[in-house]
Amino acid sequence: MKPKTMILMILAIVCGLVASYMTSQLIAQNKEMVVVLKTKDKMTQWTTIRAPEEQFYEEEMPKKNAPANLVHPADWRKDVGQGGLKGRRLRSTLDQGSVLTDDHLLKKEVTGIDAMLEKGKRAMSIPISADKAVAFFVVPGSKVDVICTRGGSTPEILLPNVLVLAIDLSTQRADDKVGAPGATATLQLDSDEQVLKLAAARDRGNLSLVMRPPNDDTVKTDDPIAAIAPPPPIAPPPPPFEDPKEEVKTPSVPEKPKNKFRYINIVNGALGQQYSIEHDKDGNLVDIKVKTFEELRAEAKQKEKPPEKPPEKEKVDDK
Repeated sequence: MKPKTMILMILAIVCGLVASYMTSQLIAQNKEMVVVLKTKDKMTQWTTIRAPEEQFYEEEMPKKNAPANLVHPADWRKDVGQGGLKGRRLRSTLDQGSVLTDDHLLKKEVTGIDAMLEKGKRAMSIPISADKAVAFFVVPGSKVDVICTRGGSTPEILLPNVLVLAIDLSTQRADDKVGAPGATATLQLDSDEQVLKLAAARDRGNLSLVMRPPNDDTVKTDDPIAAIAPPPPIAPPPPPFEDPKEEVKTPSVPEKPKNKFRYINIVNGALGQQYSIEHDKDGNLVDIKVKTFEELRAEAKQKEKPPEKPPEKEKVDDK
């Protein structure tokens, strides 16, 4: 066989092998599958992902049909701080069955305070300064006691063991800083009662934050609500004069335990409201009523009015 023929045969064989390899690679790419996350229901813009396992499901699809920037499904059920979806927010609306990508999500650092709150929790801000926030060593994630001082009274622990969610607009603890200077601290509260309590104290007293050591959840008070000083009770009218009568002894009946009432006044200039908080003998909340100062004054005036005399009958002449 001539050398020229041998060279042509070798080139033909090499070209055939290359073509076969490229064809097999193309077929493999067409058959390659990837796992994607799809929405179970329609999700509107700015929705916070609170329960990923209830909002998404996994599904395989050909890689060639999958969009770019897919969310990696390995840790998607975890919290946002651990690389998961819990706590992230959508930047655009997704229809049912849509594939989730990173382009649909806001950045982790702009999720907002509402995504950090658990069910039943509340967030509220108070003004701070260096002398009232441990020289600004209080940072997001710190646990603090809220101390309230009103006038010349003795300071009291208003709210123990409170989580600091943010300092100003920062919800993250900076790695290269030991403190977080700011004008406000956003606190996580456990109930509406704590919100009312802190609101009343913020308007009528001075608040300071006391740092707690890590993992110290001890609480030294059993009082869930420290009432702001209520207004003095309105004196009832004196009882009418009556001739002394003999006391009729009746069999003693054990008295039912009386409920306790606490009052919180919120003043706004000449206006204001009084929150009447009722507890039973075990300290359980029974009812919360709200009355304005005008209603209280009207009730007081109503009690001061003397009872109306019945109209006298007109005399009829028998003539």
